[in-house]
Parts: sequence; structure tokens; C-alpha cells
Amino acid sequence: MKLRAVAGLRIRNRSSNHWEMTDLKTRRVWKVDHKTAAVALLYIGEDALAGAEAAEILSSVMQRKSVQKRIDALLNLELLEAADRESALLETNARWASRGWGDAFDYLLATWDYPFENYAAGGQARDEERMERYESESPDNVRYLPAKGELRHQIATVREGLERHIARAEVSEADLLDATLDIASAVTQPVEWRASRTGGADHMLRVSPSGGARHPAEVYLIALNVPGLDRGVYHVSVGDAALAWVGEAPSNEDLQKNMPGAYRLDAEPRVIFVVTLHVARNMYRYREPRTFRTIFLDAGHMGGLIEALCDSRGMTAHGHHGFNDTFVGELLKCGDLTKEVPAYLVSVALEDDCSGASIKVGESVLNS
Repeated sequence: MKLRAVAGLRIRNRSSNHWEMTDLKTRRVWKVDHKTAAVALLYIGEDALAGAEAAEILSSVMQRKSVQKRIDALLNLELLEAADRESALLETNARWASRGWGDAFDYLLATWDYPFENYAAGGQARDEERMERYESESPDNVRYLPAKGELRHQIATVREGLERHIARAEVSEADLLDATLDIASAVTQPVEWRASRTGGADHMLRVSPSGGARHPAEVYLIALNVPGLDRGVYHVSVGDAALAWVGEAPSNEDLQKNMPGAYRLDAEPRVIFVVTLHVARNMYRYREPRTFRTIFLDAGHMGGLIEALCDSRGMTAHGHHGFNDTFVGELLKCGDLTKEVPAYLVSVALEDDCSGASIKVGESVLNS
């Protein structure tokens, strides 16, 4: 009998002998060795295989009985199915993937039949019961992403950053670096930590709000012309209270082509803040399909805070969604939808940089 993988099977390598198989439809995850991953990978794609064919392909690295044993285990877990079985999901998956919507299909499948909870009656108890169940299945310990590179510049605590920013006169070129670092600290660093009621790591509270204190937003700086700060891309690492070096910044021409929203300022941007969203961090608690919309509220709050802090001290800032998602995702090393998605940018310059031929929308200065 020829077999194929079910539509929701995804396989990822986590280390040299640690692979993860995820069934998006049932939202179950298995840790497997490289041999099991190799067998499962044979069945992902358009071609169906019989057990003997799979054993032949892997004969140079695995005994046939070992291959068959793993095939039987995958069948018992319902991760493989008969190839002649009708599957509307597989057809939809292939159609969406052909249009570049593979990640969107994964999100749809993982959330499609997830129940919308009614918290009207006994909401607190229902919420705690639900979170305790999630915690029993897997730990809730991710509050921020690890630094993506070498640590370059320490940043202050949120209170120190805000106090210095408030006391600062209008920002000039001489103190642009200090002002930028203080804004980064005020936006990203925790005001305090509170113990979780249902297990897992303590919850971070920031200046900007976030549903359930999930705070799925990460912040990056693309430094273009900040004296004392090497031109390049930096991750604002919450855990290290520092800027971590991600990589070189592209040319201004490439940035303007792929991030046109950042260039609506009446000046060349000195620095571009980019807010990304760590989807899985929010979905640990909020697993309904609508979650993908609500996380953008976090990005909006954080972007608005960056703009307000800049505009209050002689800097000009403008938030925008205008960018090439793939370009920015690769620039920031975001990975796929299960990791991070770029959501919002705020370009910043000094008011002295502006030509004056501009219009104002709220507190933001835009090109006329």
C-alpha cells in the first residue's frame, strides 16, 4: 500500500539528533531522532511511497526492518495515511503553497477548529483551568527571544531610560546615540515581573500594554547614521539589556526600495526601529484564529510609544506598514511564521535634518 504524510505534518531540525514532528491539525508535537525524521520526510511531498520503496531509498543508512518499524509507528500516530484516500486539506495546502501562502495555511490548519471560549460565567476559573492544562502539556517559559548575535551596547533599565529622556533637552547629533538607546530601553525593558498564577515563567510588564502580559513584540534597530553606533542591524535583547549585532545594513537604495514606508520622513532616516511579533508566544495562551489579528495591537502600541518618545525631544518619527515582508524578515533573521513576523516600522531623524517642505499628520512629519 502506498502512503503519504497527512496535510498537517511538519518536521524541523532542532539540533544534531533532535528533530520535532508537529501535527498542526491536532496540535501535537513529538521529539524524534534523525532516523525517524528521515523516514517521515520521505512521505512529505507529492509522491506516495510503499514501505518497500522507502526501505530501498534508505537502505544505505538503515536496516529495512528499522524503516518499517518507524512507518508502522507513524501510521499508528495517524501521521501517515493511504495515498488513495481523498484529502481536501492536501489539495488546499498545495493550492495555497503554489501562491506563496504556505505559512498562512499552516496557521489556518492549527487554529481552524479551536474553540472560542466564553468567559462570561466563571471566567477567571475557566481561564486558570485552561492555562494549567496547557502548562501540563508543555512549559510556558518563553518571555523574550535570545540575543541574535554579539552584544555591543548595554541599555538602561526602563526607569533610568525614561528619566534621562524626560530630563533631556532637544536631541542633537551629539547625543543621538544616548537618546536612541534610552528609547530602546523605555520601549522594551520590563517595568516589573509578576509571578504566573498557573505555572511557567514570571510575566513581564512593559510600558506598552499587552493582552495577558504575553508581550509578543521584539524590537530591532537599523542604524544608518548614528554617531558612535556602527551602521548595521541590531536586536534589542530583553534578557541581556543590550543591543545585539545581527548583521550589516543593506545600502540606502535597497532599504528605500524594500522599506518605502520608512522614507516618508522629510529627511533621511538616522535609525529605523522595527517591531516584530513572536506569534507562538501569544498563541500559547490565545489559540483561537483571531489571535493573528490581536497581536498587531501590541505592535501598534509599541510603535506609537516610540513615536511619542521621539517627538517629545526634538526628533521626528513616522510609523508605517510599508515594507517587503520577506526582505525585512531575512534582514532580521526572523525565520518563518512559527518564529517571528515583521509587523511595523518607525523611522527616526533629527528635526534639524528636515528640509521644511513637509506636512504634519498628528505629531509625525511627512514629505509633502
